[in-house]
Amino acid sequence: MSAGSLSDRDVHALVSALGRGEQPRIAVVSAHAEVPAGTKATLVGYEPDTDSPFTVRLADGSEVAAPATVLAVVPRGRAEIIARTASGEDTTGPDSPAPADTAPADPAPTGTAPTGADGSGADPAPAKRAKAAKAAPKKPAKGGGEVVITVTVAGDGATVEATHGTRKLVKGAALPVGAGHALAQLVNLEPVTAAVEAVIAEHRTAKEAEAEQLRSRLAELERELAEYQDIDAPA
Repeated sequence: MSAGSLSDRDVHALVSALGRGEQPRIAVVSAHAEVPAGTKATLVGYEPDTDSPFTVRLADGSEVAAPATVLAVVPRGRAEIIARTASGEDTTGPDSPAPADTAPADPAPTGTAPTGADGSGADPAPAKRAKAAKAAPKKPAKGGGEVVITVTVAGDGATVEATHGTRKLVKGAALPVGAGHALAQLVNLEPVTAAVEAVIAEHRTAKEAEAEQLRSRLAELERELAEYQDIDAPA
């Protein structure tokens, strides 16, 4: 495969990465749409059945549609470069490390060739083949990610919960109903404010009705107690 064309395997791998929410690195190896050759970019979209199905995002944030013939995969590490070289693919893209210079062979000695310990003439220390290092996957930090705060407003109060990554910071902490109303005011979104105020108003109406019943009952008990005041207590 030439450096300026994506193979079917490359296309499949890139589309799979986009499906996982990743944005793989890509290289524009042939000038296209005023984008010079050698430009590094990030793949952010794929639209099949078009002349330029790949959408790449440049360093300045602009996005350009490009065909597979002007793109090349940027190898992510030495292990992937070795694998591509073994399969016969060209890995000399803009981000691929240049091959090391080959040292010239030593001239043949004019004297007697050195021999090994057993006198056989074999090299006493045969060269070892380099093995590609396999990077260990990074584990996400337990406390990483964003802080999520959930406030639940009921008629007689409010509760708040908070999580940071996988950690539970606060679970069902009680808040006064006024605090829930104040938080809704801070959000300053009409649908949220209206819904919270409707819940509070409904509960207030129920509490006022309950209080009126209790006042009526108290007044009735006071009248009944007044009837006992004129009765002398037994000696």
